[in-house]
Amino acid sequence: MSKMAKGTKAFQTSEAAPKFLLFLKTRLRRRSAEEPAKSNPVIETIVFLVFCFVILAILVITFQKMRHG
Repeated sequence: MSKMAKGTKAFQTSEAAPKFLLFLKTRLRRRSAEEPAKSNPVIETIVFLVFCFVILAILVITFQKMRHG
C-alpha cells in the first residue's frame, strides 16, 4: 500500500476527525478575539501616492519607448 493511501486512511478514523474539528474551532475563536490591525491614514496615503507615481512612470517610459522605437 502506498504512503498516500495510508495517509488518507488515517484521516478516515473516528479519532482524527474530532481532533481536527476541535483545532478549527479553537483557531476560529482565537481569530475572532484578536483586534484588527490599526492603520495610519497618513502612511496609507503616502504609499498610495508612491504606487500611483510608479505606475505613471512605467506608463510614460513605455509610451516613449514605443513612440521612438
